[in-house]
Amino acid sequence: MADSETLKRQAAERAVAYVRSGMVVGLGTGSTAVYAVRRIGALLAAGQLEGVVGIPTAEVTAREAERCGVPLAGLDEHPVVDITIAVSYTHLDVYKRQLVSGISCWSVRARRTPVR
Repeated sequence: MADSETLKRQAAERAVAYVRSGMVVGLGTGSTAVYAVRRIGALLAAGQLEGVVGIPTAEVTAREAERCGVPLAGLDEHPVVDITIAVSYTHLDVYKRQLVSGISCWSVRARRTPVR
């Protein structure tokens, strides 16, 4: 069986497969989210994604996104989020084009209300 870091990376990459060019993406918090941010950054750098904007749920996520070249914004600039990636490698649930974990990460830095 794969180790937990491998499973986290695989879950994150699976979640990122739902991201399309031009989307506004809510970026979750935690170690699995780091893998998702890195994958989005790699796809942007390779030209496989374009025009993606991330809205981070935490400063740690924001720093990783900046390091990986993922453009960031807030809900004031982009009040409609196309997809939110808040992945737990132990629980991956697809619902209304949003990937959520057991405890969802809706409390985006700029606003403490659900993203719909």
